[in-house]
Order: sequence, then C-alpha cells, then structure tokens
Amino acid sequence: YTKILDVLTYTKYQAIISPTREVLDDFDKAIGVKGKSEVLYNFVMDEFFNHSIDYKIPDNGLKLVAVGNLKDVKNYQLLVDAGKLLTRFNVSIDIYGEGPDRAFLQQQINDFGLAIHLKGLNEKIYEVLPHYDGFVMCSLVEGFGISAAEAMAIGLPVLLSGIAPLREISKGNALFFDPRNPRSFAEVVSKIMEQKIDLPSLSATGKKIAQENYTKEKYLKSLLQFYDEVLQQHNFNWVMEETAIQPIGKKSKEQ
Repeated sequence: YTKILDVLTYTKYQAIISPTREVLDDFDKAIGVKGKSEVLYNFVMDEFFNHSIDYKIPDNGLKLVAVGNLKDVKNYQLLVDAGKLLTRFNVSIDIYGEGPDRAFLQQQINDFGLAIHLKGLNEKIYEVLPHYDGFVMCSLVEGFGISAAEAMAIGLPVLLSGIAPLREISKGNALFFDPRNPRSFAEVVSKIMEQKIDLPSLSATGKKIAQENYTKEKYLKSLLQFYDEVLQQHNFNWVMEETAIQPIGKKSKEQ
C-alpha cells in the first residue's frame, strides 16, 4: 500500500532525502525519482566521538560486540551458527538489544555452550563499546546501519555483512562477510585470531571516516543547505510543510 501511495502522491515538486545511495537507488527503481534528491547520512551522537579510543591489539582473546534488536532481519542466528565453528578460539560475543528472538537464541546458546551473551538494553552504549575489541553487524537488510557508524566513531574495527548500505557507510573500511554463510564470518574471525588483520589501521581509518561524514554538525549544515537549494530551485516564497521535504528510509533504531 505504501508503494501505491508513493506512486500516487509523489511529484517532481517534492524533494527527497535518503540515508544512503542504495536506498535512493531502490526508490528510483521502484517509484522513479522525479525531483531534487540528496543522500544525507544519519549522524552519530557526540557522546560516541567523546568516548573514542586509542585502539590496542587484543592480547587475551577477542571480545566482539553487536547492538541491535533481536529479530530475524538482524540475523543473529548467523552468530550462533558461526559460534559453533569458533570453539577452538578464545572469542566471545556480547549482544545488546531486546526482541522476539531472545528465547530462541538463548536456548541455542545454552544447548551448545557458546560464548555468546545476550546483554539486554543499555541506554549508554557509548560507555560500553570502548571495552570491546571489535563490532559486528550481521544484518540481512539495513537502510543505514547507525550502530556500525557509532562503533566507527568509538574506534572499533567493524565486521560487517557485505550488503551495499554497510559497504557504503564504512567506505569499504571493514571486514566483510556473507550474512547467509556462518563459515564466512568464522573465517574472518580466524584471520583476526591468527593476526593476519591490521586492526589498529581499521580503527584509525574508521574514526576518520566517522568524523568526516557522521557528525551532527555536518548533518545539520548539509540539511540546511539542501533546504536552501530546494527553495532557490522553485524560486518562490512558501511556508515549509512536513510534506515539502519527503525523507525516504529512516534512521534505524538499533536497540
């Protein structure tokens, strides 16, 4: 129904803001972009930048962290299945978030004795992330992936599913794996444990990317500039209404 509404109501006089190029391209394929459009990345709260770390190579195992709702699209089943392949390594994964898949995931974790811990919600996740060695996002679908951007701002190397939006927001500075193949994720972790990955370099580059692209200051500056361009393009005075600027996609609530 929403697609039908978009087709019927969207006109060339409306401007589109998209959180990633991938989302905008999907809209263009499904509906067709008619007017002005802009990719405007979501911003990371200042608290994450304020808690950034000087990354140190882990010397006592590997502590990974994930943040997101416990539901199918976040694909935490992959971590459970991969965990069964990583028992020879000292690797743990903490998952922050709640959702309908909790009981099912917990049962499997218990049955197989996996080093995966469901930590529940945490309203100050920026205070927690600095205590980990790497961040994982194994989603099947994302519009943006704010938790990954937040982890980059902290300075954590990121292990990401190889979907287009996550490749885009990380600018390729990540360890990618197939989100439908547990062995693919296990192989990435194995390379880390065998010290074949330059984690400090991933951390430093990730912080730079976040600082250049995901600050609130940059977001607001770009948003106001876009509004100005839209007004100048139409070349008349008007009252700004909610429907004048039509965002597509939305900032995902990871927890």
